[in-house]
Amino acid sequence: MTFMLKFNLLVVSTLSLVVAILGFRGGYTFPPAEDYLVATLPIILSGPLALFYTFVRPDKTIATPCWSITIYLLFIPPVLLFGQLMGGLNYPLVDANLAAIDSAMGFDWMEYMNYFASLPSWTSEFSTILYKSTNQLVFLIAVFLIFSGRHRQLVEFVTYFILTGILVNLISGFLPAATAYEYFKPGAALYEKLSPVVGEGYMVDFFALRDGSMRELKIIGATGIVSFPSFHTILALLLIYVVRGCGLFSWVVGIWGLGIVATTPVDGSHYLTDVIGGVVLLAITIAAVRWLEPRLERVFSSTASKPELVPQQQ
Repeated sequence: MTFMLKFNLLVVSTLSLVVAILGFRGGYTFPPAEDYLVATLPIILSGPLALFYTFVRPDKTIATPCWSITIYLLFIPPVLLFGQLMGGLNYPLVDANLAAIDSAMGFDWMEYMNYFASLPSWTSEFSTILYKSTNQLVFLIAVFLIFSGRHRQLVEFVTYFILTGILVNLISGFLPAATAYEYFKPGAALYEKLSPVVGEGYMVDFFALRDGSMRELKIIGATGIVSFPSFHTILALLLIYVVRGCGLFSWVVGIWGLGIVATTPVDGSHYLTDVIGGVVLLAITIAAVRWLEPRLERVFSSTASKPELVPQQQ
């Protein structure tokens, strides 16, 4: 296992422990065991393969992607629960501040919505499809990176996904926002015209956590918690970043990813400040990891009893 994968596994394990402590201390009920199994089902295949091709028959070309998939899946349940625990902190909403920053930058969210509503009906339908396509884009890029042998970039994706996922939930816990739709309340006509993914009623868990009526954490069927910064923006730009230097495929992903970012104010109910916050957070995370990487390599290499079985590769 590469040193970055070891680092990722350590971070996921630590997050799981933190979630357990915060959840029990906060008096929350955790999801049933079957929900964890459903969320991590592919581990049944990837986990044993990762172990087998690391310790029994070492093969870095198989072990690295299997570890990447396994750690990615292990991260999903605790980060969902962590987001809900942060949502339950019930700090004052910052929607008015975010809207004021948008206004200071010359961005009018309602004007942006009305512009979209004035376009042909297929535009809003395509916007929704594009916004919802993020998971499909993640799967496509993962397959591409695995079978093209770009395993280092796959590990990069997992690393940045984990770190930004934690940071986004942490920030939103202390700077919570109810989304632009909840703040501006554009009315039924505009809502029906655009049919956004994140619209009226989408933040039901967010408000239930804030008023204390939701005491059972969810993995399956959880609704939105995070508004600021925009994780959709982070994920779209991260996917563009990890396929850099891949020729035509980079251009396809670039156009697709930027299209997702453009839909976030409409279908994600995000302020422009949410989008900018996502860009800044991703940039800081990438810079921090690049600075930490050689130091982490020394730390994890010095604790190993033998050389890395699966060195990083391009």
